[in-house]
Amino acid sequence: MKNLLKSIKFKFALSFVLLTLFISITLVVLSINESTRIVKVEAYEKLSLYVSKNAEAFDHQILSIEQNNQMLVDFIAQSFDVSQIKDRDAYIESYKKILSPVVQSMAENNLTSKSAYVFFLPELTRQPKSIWFADLNFDQKVELQEEFSKAYFNGDRIEKEWFYKPIDEGKAIWTNPYMGTVEADKTIQYTSYTSPVYIDGQLIAVVGTDFFVNDITSVVSKIKLYETGYAYLMD
Repeated sequence: MKNLLKSIKFKFALSFVLLTLFISITLVVLSINESTRIVKVEAYEKLSLYVSKNAEAFDHQILSIEQNNQMLVDFIAQSFDVSQIKDRDAYIESYKKILSPVVQSMAENNLTSKSAYVFFLPELTRQPKSIWFADLNFDQKVELQEEFSKAYFNGDRIEKEWFYKPIDEGKAIWTNPYMGTVEADKTIQYTSYTSPVYIDGQLIAVVGTDFFVNDITSVVSKIKLYETGYAYLMD
C-alpha cells in the first residue's frame, strides 16, 4: 500500500514538473514570438519613417524645380512684348538683357542641377536665340553657354525631346534620361523638366531645368536600409 502511494505521489510530482516545464517553454516561445513581432513592427515603422523623409526631401526638390519653371514661364508671359515681334532679332536680343539675370539667378539657386534656360522658337529669328546658364564643369559656378546653331534644330526631334515634346503636347513635361547633344555637354546624361511659353496663343519659347542623372543616382545610392536594404527610383 505504501509503495502504491509512493508511486502515485511520484507520478503526480512528475506530471506537475512536466506540466510546469511545458508551461514555461510555452511562455518562453510566446514571449520570443511577441518580442520578434514587436521588433518587426518597430523596424518597419523606422524604415517607413526613414524612407518617407528621403522621399519627401526628393519630392521637395522636384516640386521646387517645377514651381521655379512656372515662375519663369509667367515672367516671360508678362514681360515679353508680342507687338515687337515684327523686328524679331533686334527685340529678342534686347529682351535677353532683361531676361538673362533672371535665368542666371534661377540656375544659381537651383541646388540640384545648377541649370536653367530659355530657348526661343528658332523660327522667330534668323539665328536661334537662347539663354542657357549651367554648371557643366561641376565647380558650383554657372556660366552662360553658347547658343545653338540653326542646324541643331533641323536634326532628329526624338533626340531633342526636351525641346519638342512640351511643344507637341502643349504642356510641361519630364523627359526620359538622355545624353547631351552638343560639344559642351555630350558626356553628360540629363533628365529635364521643360515648359512651353505661349502668349496670346503664340508659341514664343521653351524654358527648362536639367537634372544631372548621376547626381540623382548618387543621392539614391546613399540611402541605406540596415545591412542589406537599398533604395531605387521608379518611373
